[in-house]
Amino acid sequence: MHAHQTSNLSADLPLAGADFCGDCETPLTAYWSKGRNNHHPYYLRPKRGCESCGKSIRRNVIEEEFEQLLHTMQPFATLFKAARELFKDLWDHRLASSATVPSVIAAYETRIKALEDRKIVLAVKIIRTGRPVRSFDDTVRTTIEFLASPWQL
Repeated sequence: MHAHQTSNLSADLPLAGADFCGDCETPLTAYWSKGRNNHHPYYLRPKRGCESCGKSIRRNVIEEEFEQLLHTMQPFATLFKAARELFKDLWDHRLASSATVPSVIAAYETRIKALEDRKIVLAVKIIRTGRPVRSFDDTVRTTIEFLASPWQL
């Protein structure tokens, strides 16, 4: 079986969609019930027609049972060896293919060139930072002309 995708998966109720009803094997849903003073988390058997339909299970009950189940599970050593070999093959394949594919190399070279161009532009901006955009004479000229003959302006 696989974990059913649901839109209400959350950190509060992680087994929603991953655990199944014992009677009809429908994935359980989850919800928060509002009590008098607090909200309480529950997992629900949702399938109509199932003899357990509508029955809720408290979060702590089902999650404690799930934790106990996890403690009893022990994979074989051959599984670890096979998984390591599989990951190693995938690692080597990606390493080899990413270094030799011409389109990947060209993409990296293009990106490096763009970054170098950007570095040059930023270096020029740094050099110009703190310097006036115009010279002193250009900046003061309008003010002096106004003071010399305000009626013309």
